[in-house]
Amino acid sequence: MTKISNSSSLTLPQDSTCKVIEKKFSHQTHKPTNIFETKEWQEYDYYMDLVEDEELAEIKPVGKEWLS
Repeated sequence: MTKISNSSSLTLPQDSTCKVIEKKFSHQTHKPTNIFETKEWQEYDYYMDLVEDEELAEIKPVGKEWLS
């Protein structure tokens, strides 16, 4: 049994007892959703995150970084 390149065809020997099942894929279109359309996100206090979360806080320059 060998697979040829990236194709979906498979070469089997003549005396093979394998059953080949054809698979059909149903592709569904993806409808993008905007999470910021919700009232919760529109009224969210982003500034409070900047104040409370240390990872989002302003970086204080070290050494001569502030000169550039």
